[in-house]
Amino acid sequence: MAARDDNTKYCVEPFSGKNFALYKRRVEAVFAAKELEKYLKTEADETKAAEIKDAKKPYELLLTLLDDTILATMATESFACQIWTSLKQKYLKVSVVSQILVCKKLATLKKRRDCSMQQHINELLAIVNEFRLSGAEVKDMDVVIYLLMSLPADYDVIKSTIENQPNEILRWTLLCKDF
Repeated sequence: MAARDDNTKYCVEPFSGKNFALYKRRVEAVFAAKELEKYLKTEADETKAAEIKDAKKPYELLLTLLDDTILATMATESFACQIWTSLKQKYLKVSVVSQILVCKKLATLKKRRDCSMQQHINELLAIVNEFRLSGAEVKDMDVVIYLLMSLPADYDVIKSTIENQPNEILRWTLLCKDF
């Protein structure tokens, strides 16, 4: 096992209440890299002095990853696990609502006549990125489906050709080359 460098710097913006899914992923990666992930899941046993001492580092680290507004709402939490649970309970619900709204935006996207195909694909990809940032998993095939659903009747021949490719695996990069 490689030696761990406790001085390694990680760049995680302090959480301000926005985009918790992305923040959660970064914090979990930092805690895993520092081998502290267990402290996000379980509290230290208050009867064991060594556990309390070990639990201070992840607690202090997590405090540095919160902006002042969020930190002020965490005044009663004394362990990283308590803060993490509180954040997830509050902000994962917000992420679900965000995902629903962005999914709706994707499902209702339609190519405008005054918009080139490249502009339309860029608009679609921007919404897909927004969807991914809200914590949703979006596969390439989902993107292809959203693209096909967004095209007007003028593209029915192309849509039909793509939809009826029985022996060929569609790839997002191949599809974009055709447009």
